[in-house]
Amino acid sequence: MAKRRTVFMAVVFILALILGYSNKGVISFRLFKPQLEELHTIITPAANDRQTFNAMKKLPIDGWPPELNVVQDPATLGDPSGYTFVTLTLTIKNTNYMKMKNLYIDLDPVLANKNQIILYTRDAQYIEVSPFGSSSSLNFNVLLKTNSPDQDEALQILSYSHLYLRWDGDHSTTIDFPEKASFYNYERGTVMEILSWAIGMILFILSALHIYWICGGRWGAAGAIPSRGGEPLFRPSAVSTGVVAILLALAAWLVLELEAIKPVLFPEALLWIGGWLLGAVFTLRAIGDFRWVGFFKKEKGTVFARLDSRFYSPLCLFLGVSILLIMVWG
Repeated sequence: MAKRRTVFMAVVFILALILGYSNKGVISFRLFKPQLEELHTIITPAANDRQTFNAMKKLPIDGWPPELNVVQDPATLGDPSGYTFVTLTLTIKNTNYMKMKNLYIDLDPVLANKNQIILYTRDAQYIEVSPFGSSSSLNFNVLLKTNSPDQDEALQILSYSHLYLRWDGDHSTTIDFPEKASFYNYERGTVMEILSWAIGMILFILSALHIYWICGGRWGAAGAIPSRGGEPLFRPSAVSTGVVAILLALAAWLVLELEAIKPVLFPEALLWIGGWLLGAVFTLRAIGDFRWVGFFKKEKGTVFARLDSRFYSPLCLFLGVSILLIMVWG
C-alpha cells in the first residue's frame, strides 16, 4: 500500500509540474473562454470629422503611435465622403478563475475586406478583469472605406474579419461578432477543434482511470489485461501503471495543442512527429497483434476479448483515425 501511495504521489507531482509549466492561464482560459457580453457601436462619417481625417493623411507612417496599426497608407486616401470612423466598445466577461491583465483587441483583416480596412487602434490602457464572471470594457477604433456611413455595412465588413482578444502578453481568443456566427459554424477549423477537445478529454479520463488503479481501485481492472485460461498474461506494477497514466496525459495534452489550444509545451517539430505517431499507434492497436488484442485477434472467449471487441478496439480506431484526420485537415 505504501508503494502504491508513493507511486500515486509521484504521478500527481509529475502531472502537476507538466500542467504548472504549460498552464499560466492557458488551460483555464481555453476551457472557459472570455465572453463578449455586450457590443456597443458608434458610427461617425469621416466627412463629419474632416479635421481628424485630413490630419491622418498628413502624418508620416513612422509618426503613428505604437498602438495604432495602419493597413493602408492614409496619404493615398481621397475625399472623406467614402470613409467611416467606427468606435466599438466591447464588454468582456471573465468566466474563469484567473485575473486577465493588459487586455487589448487586435484585428486580422481577411483578404476579402482588406481593401476596406484602412487603420485601427487598440485600447492602450492596462485593463484588468477580476475572475468569476467580472466584466470590463475596452475600446477599439477603426477607419473603414464604406459606400455609406451605415452601421450595418460597417459591422458586416468587420464581421468578416478575425477579431482577437489578447491579454497577459501571449494569451488570445477569437471574439466573434453576432453576425459572424452563422457564417463560421461549420468551418473546418472549428470541427477539428471540437474533435481535438473530444480526444483530449478521452485520453485524460483514461489517464485518471490508471491513477485510480494505482490508488487500489478495482473497477474495470479485471477486464483491462488479456488473459489465458483465466489468468492474466501479465500483472502490471504500480510503477508501470503510473508511467502509462503520465503518457496518456501527455498524449492528451499533445492532441489539444494540435488544434484546440495554443502550443506551450511541445515544440512544433515534436507536435508534428507526435501527432502522426499517436495516430499510427492507436490505429495499429485497433488492428492488433492477430492473437490477443485488436479486431483480428484469435483469442475470443475471455472477458478482455469481449470488451476489446466491443469497446477497446473501436475506441482505439476512433482515436487513431481522428488524430490522423487532425494531422491532415487541421
